[in-house]
Amino acid sequence: KPFQALPSKDGCWIFVSLADGPKGIAVVARKNGAIKLARVVKTSGSPLGMVLTHDGKQLIAAMHDRVVFLDPARAVVLGYLAEPQSPAGQIGAVYVNVTDDDRFLFVSDEYAQRITVINLEKRSIVGTIPVGFLPIALTFSPDQRFLYTTSEAAAKEWGWPDDCNAENT
Repeated sequence: KPFQALPSKDGCWIFVSLADGPKGIAVVARKNGAIKLARVVKTSGSPLGMVLTHDGKQLIAAMHDRVVFLDPARAVVLGYLAEPQSPAGQIGAVYVNVTDDDRFLFVSDEYAQRITVINLEKRSIVGTIPVGFLPIALTFSPDQRFLYTTSEAAAKEWGWPDDCNAENT
């Protein structure tokens, strides 16, 4: 089951995170008007959301309780970084995004209700940002001053109904 497809900067390669079945990242080549599976880079868990650094030297994927770093040119795993445990023990790392200067990586930790901040040069966690209920996607404002995240569901305390009436009824 593919989770995300992410093309290389030149569009000649497509990286596909495989969340189920053979766990890893499929590397698909685009050549002569066709696409072909070149290989699957096996990972020690299910990769989900991915990002390529702007310099193209690292492909990074969230994997529930850790982040995996790959060299996209050689299609090999460079290493893993474990996420800090949440009080409930579940983390749920889902998506990642990187700053324009490739200095910092942000990881949405769905169940921990936080965004983890990682220094990419040192591959070390520098902090966490508490956020609302079930953060998922991560997007920077055009000037990089703000990081936005989405919420997968409304918190129970909001009192929203499970189902809403159709409009004009």
